[in-house]
Formats: sequence, C-alpha cells, structure tokens
Amino acid sequence: MPATRCGQHQASQLVRLELEGNHVGAGVIKVTLPSAEYLREALAYDPASGTLTWLERPRSHFSDERSWKKTNSRMMGKPAFSTPSNNGYFVGTIDGRRLVAHRVAYTIFHGSSPEGEIDHSNGNRRDNRIANLRDVSSSENRRNGSLSRRSSSGITGVTFNTQKRRWKAHITIGNTNLHLGYFATKDEAAQARRDAARRHGFAPQHGKPQCR
Repeated sequence: MPATRCGQHQASQLVRLELEGNHVGAGVIKVTLPSAEYLREALAYDPASGTLTWLERPRSHFSDERSWKKTNSRMMGKPAFSTPSNNGYFVGTIDGRRLVAHRVAYTIFHGSSPEGEIDHSNGNRRDNRIANLRDVSSSENRRNGSLSRRSSSGITGVTFNTQKRRWKAHITIGNTNLHLGYFATKDEAAQARRDAARRHGFAPQHGKPQCR
C-alpha cells in the first residue's frame, strides 16, 4: 500500500473493490478509499450523467509544489475514472491507487463510502448515474448479476450434465445452491431457471449479458 502524503488519508475508509466475475463476493479485496472530503476536493461528480471530472486539486494533496502544479496543469477539467476495465466497470487512479468509478461517485454524492457492494440497477456497469447505484449486500447484488463469461450454455443457472445427458437448472439463494431439476432440452431448463428467479425476486435483467 502506498505511503500517505501530508496526512491526507487520516479519514480513509476500507471499502471493497469489485473484481472480474459475475459473483462479486467471490473475488473481493479491501483497498483504501480516500474520504468523501478528500475526493470532493479532487473530483467533480455529475449525478445526472454519472461522469467524474478532475478539479484543481489543493496543494495539500501533494508532497511537493512541482507535483501539484504539474498534475493540475495536465489533469484539471479532464474526464476522470473513465477507463473501461475488462470486467465492464469504469476505473481510474488517484494517488497511485486504482479504484472503480462507481464507488468513488457514490462516496462523493452521499458523503460516505457504501457499506456493502454497489449494484448497477439497470445492469449497465458503466452507467454511474446516482439513480442507478444501489448500496446492497452481496446476496442482493447477485440477484441483479449479469451472465457470466464462463457460462457454457449462454444461460445463467443452466448447464449440461454429460453423464445424465440432460440439462440441469439451478439457482443460488444467499449461500445455498438450489437444484431445480434435470430437463430433456435447454429451453425447458432455462424456463425452470427463469421461473425460480421470478419467485425469488431476482431483477428482470438478471442473467442477461453485460451492457457495454
């Protein structure tokens, strides 16, 4: 972890950084996110569009005057945290730390970091409008999860069992994987999975491909 500068991270909080994968809880590391006050000094967030822009940062953010002037000259007024990552999120770097844009945006708007994971309500991981960001538990976030790239069937919760030569349907509720049965066709298995998702209150876009 990089050393702090001029005491700027005394109000920092431990948060989660979503990693690649459909089920975020399976791949989470803790990183240090600057306080809302610090982020508000560095970035402007537009809740209507979801965009972040670099502000003229104060001298206290830097260890020397040369770095302060050089950074502001190069970055002020430019888009921030707008680099697409492999897992569909916008990411960026501040003080040498790579963070996801949606957690930065949420923290700036609400004045504190989210307690859980950030769910993009419409399934678009790059839509960081505040109306699209929800602070939810890991299990709730999975209810709105997109189709995993590792899916062999192209349908969430449906796999082909080579021994039985039938299609298997399953669904995860909390930490429990529920078996929904074996079916002669993929369509039948997919329908059983959709019915179970509806019964358990999953979002309508759950299991659809990631928005790009």
